[in-house]
Amino acid sequence: MSPTHTRLLRGTAVVGMLILLAAIGAWMLQASIPRTITIATGPAGSQYSAFAARYRATLARDGVTLVERGSKGVAENARLIADPGSGVDVAFMHGGVMRKPDRVVMLAALYYEPLWVFTRGPRTLDRLDELRYRKIAIGHPEEGVKPFIEPLLAANNLTGFNTTLDPIGGVEALRALQQGRVDAAMFVGGVHAPAIFQALHDRDLKLMNFRRAAAYQRRFDHITRLVLPMGVVDFGLDLPPEDVTLISTEAMLVARDDLPPALINLLLEAAAVRIRVPASHASEAYTLREHVALVRRAIDVRQQVTGNR
Repeated sequence: MSPTHTRLLRGTAVVGMLILLAAIGAWMLQASIPRTITIATGPAGSQYSAFAARYRATLARDGVTLVERGSKGVAENARLIADPGSGVDVAFMHGGVMRKPDRVVMLAALYYEPLWVFTRGPRTLDRLDELRYRKIAIGHPEEGVKPFIEPLLAANNLTGFNTTLDPIGGVEALRALQQGRVDAAMFVGGVHAPAIFQALHDRDLKLMNFRRAAAYQRRFDHITRLVLPMGVVDFGLDLPPEDVTLISTEAMLVARDDLPPALINLLLEAAAVRIRVPASHASEAYTLREHVALVRRAIDVRQQVTGNR
């Protein structure tokens, strides 16, 4: 056998070994990913539940089954993700509002969740302090609306001493507003949340236009100023009938910090690249620049989490 032929055989053997090692590595990586994970979402029909469905389809392509665990809202999600015995691996929360539980990492911001303040009457309000001495539905404790609005109410000197804060939320709060049992109702979520969608289509209700939104954004780190353009909810009905300025937090994807890095990689890739949030209106959709920032943030989180293993 010639020296050239011998070197060729050795080279082929080395290449074959490298391919084999790569295949073994890929197999071990796949084997290290749990095949089933559980995500805490929210009430049936909520945007969290809809987003989980898109996650389920995306992760299924990688052989991972996503089990949805419904909840009453982000407050319950926070308790579930903090409890190692709950079986919950991933959850949705409001960004910058609730205290992040121990042993939990924030993975990505997914979409905006505006604060919607509806009132009855002929006039559109534009300041929260106009609600002083009135009765306000502020959401069920489990919904997580209260931690968002409490600092805003306090900044406007709205307290339990001068304003009645009724802990009802969702469609129940909307019905109370429509029937005159409360003077205002506050919701946090996307436009397609049942109570918000119905309220936007009720001509007897007015949506607060936050004239001081820029000041809230400057004062509170977790708040973003948004504009809901005229007609974007329903062109035929011209809803809303004029541009409305809103203030918003973000829907965050969080996970337990003991989740395997390989699975965190899949979750981050799904959040930052594969899943697209339906841009049903401008208050929920991220701009291209914000989407790039989301991808970069996901990469940073991935490096931090995997680097600590």
